[in-house]
Amino acid sequence: MLGIDLDFLCHRHTMDERVKPIAQRRRKFNEDKCLIIREETRKLLVVVHIREIKYPKCLVYLVLVKKANEKWRMCVDFTDLNKACPLWSIRMHRKDKSKTTFMVDSPATATRS
Repeated sequence: MLGIDLDFLCHRHTMDERVKPIAQRRRKFNEDKCLIIREETRKLLVVVHIREIKYPKCLVYLVLVKKANEKWRMCVDFTDLNKACPLWSIRMHRKDKSKTTFMVDSPATATRS
């Protein structure tokens, strides 16, 4: 998000020091999906949401997910990274807790604390 001071608001991963960085093997996509990935990546580079790096320690899968409107959404599979990080949660401001209410199969409702 442009304009946000990273000294004020920035997330850090607190990885377990005993876990080695994982480099997942590259997935192969057909030519149509490769074009979609290239275009989505180009868009993210243009708005400076991502940047190119060389020699990363961790690599994760790209996943294409078909949306309801038949377009594709590019996602990142952070499964292995999540396994290496302890569970954490960012506390919700008390005035906004009611906006996180969700329903479950039982008659009860819940909200994040």
